[in-house]
Amino acid sequence: MTWTFTEQPSRMDGNISVAYLACHDLKLREVLSPRISSDTVAFSAGGIRSCMRDLLGFYGSLLRAIATSTRIEELSINVEELRTIFDASIPLKASKALREQSYGLGWGSTQLPNQVSEITSNSGILDTYPTIGGLVN
Repeated sequence: MTWTFTEQPSRMDGNISVAYLACHDLKLREVLSPRISSDTVAFSAGGIRSCMRDLLGFYGSLLRAIATSTRIEELSINVEELRTIFDASIPLKASKALREQSYGLGWGSTQLPNQVSEITSNSGILDTYPTIGGLVN
């Protein structure tokens, strides 16, 4: 991905990421972007798509605000969570995960092969989820 956007992209656009969830039959189904209204940011089903360049700009701005603020209270940031925001990797508590799954700096990461659906509102609904990414590749 090379730029961040919130509007509905064309299906021909090569700058989109596609989300998948496991259904009750353990088959993967594409999760279409929510169509709430134009330019609406929703949750991870595809509401906002961030490229690394834009995330670095966001975190750079946040660091500058912290560095130039005389009091951290002026920023309206929960100081306890500030360190977590800048962690490169926050482990997810995925009890059935085969390998590492983490979240950090705006990106969800799953070491393959691994099970899908740990970073969704559907996490924990099923006993098992499909595994993606074979060892032979």
